[in-house]
Amino acid sequence: MTKKIFILTSLFLSIIWALTPPVLAESARVAGASAKLKTKIQKKEKDPRVIKLEAFLKKQKSPLIGQANYFVQTADEYELQKWKLTFLVPAITGVESSFGKQLPPNSHNAFGWAGGNRHWNSWEESIDHVSRALKENYIDRGANSVFKIGPIYAESPTWAQRVAYFIKQIESTPPLTEQLDFTL
Repeated sequence: MTKKIFILTSLFLSIIWALTPPVLAESARVAGASAKLKTKIQKKEKDPRVIKLEAFLKKQKSPLIGQANYFVQTADEYELQKWKLTFLVPAITGVESSFGKQLPPNSHNAFGWAGGNRHWNSWEESIDHVSRALKENYIDRGANSVFKIGPIYAESPTWAQRVAYFIKQIESTPPLTEQLDFTL
């Protein structure tokens, strides 16, 4: 009897052992597919403001296209969106440097800052500096719209109107069609 139990137990364990690797492999395959799906969904759930700005900068053939996410993050950090100025900083680059296409070499100064003579080490550094300065030196002191910022920021009486025009252009830009691909 003991021998029969031993043989049946061994047989049972052998069957379980033989079936376990495919089950684990299938489980791993399903987990991997789930992770890939999550990654794809995360890629598709990009901030719509970033998508708009990327599409706009791509249309402009701007070297700043890779900074769209940073522009939006920095606007959020300095609460520019509170004043409906999320796209203020990229719009300024349109007026001052044709969206970063016309500026002193290696200056990262697409903003005309300090008469175009200010140099930064990276786009991120310049975006952060200008966003922070706009918040602290303009908005916090009562210049909380493009038309209040304009006379302080630039000598041109049409500066604010042109910046406002680019803000509206960015806001009305449809997303890139490749951003809408939901195939799995």
